[in-house]
Amino acid sequence: MRPKPQYRVPPRRPRLRLVHSRADPSFISASPLLTAAIAETVATAVMAEHARLGTPVTVDVVMDHLRFRRGFTDVETLERIGLAACETIISREHAAIEAHRRAKPPRRQRRMQGAVQLLLPFTEPLEAAA
Repeated sequence: MRPKPQYRVPPRRPRLRLVHSRADPSFISASPLLTAAIAETVATAVMAEHARLGTPVTVDVVMDHLRFRRGFTDVETLERIGLAACETIISREHAAIEAHRRAKPPRRQRRMQGAVQLLLPFTEPLEAAA
């Protein structure tokens, strides 16, 4: 009987953790990369929560989320991350609107549009004659 093959499990890499504002707000406000990462996380959380509740997202909502849910107290950090989160939310909303606008209509509706376009050349001379 042959022994079972031994499979080597790759070691798990430690996950990167974002530094919380209670640790050192000046470090976060000085790091644009961390600011962007936190803003993305905050934007995702706020949009998900308000999509679930069906309420609009405002600047005050984002700032309250940062202040009370995330524990940010430094005004400069709040402004920087809040502004970045609001910009992220706005860009996502614009992208969603644009994607919805460019989406193809359902197949049946497309067929109907084609039929209407086929009929148009025949109806135009009748309208001109009348």
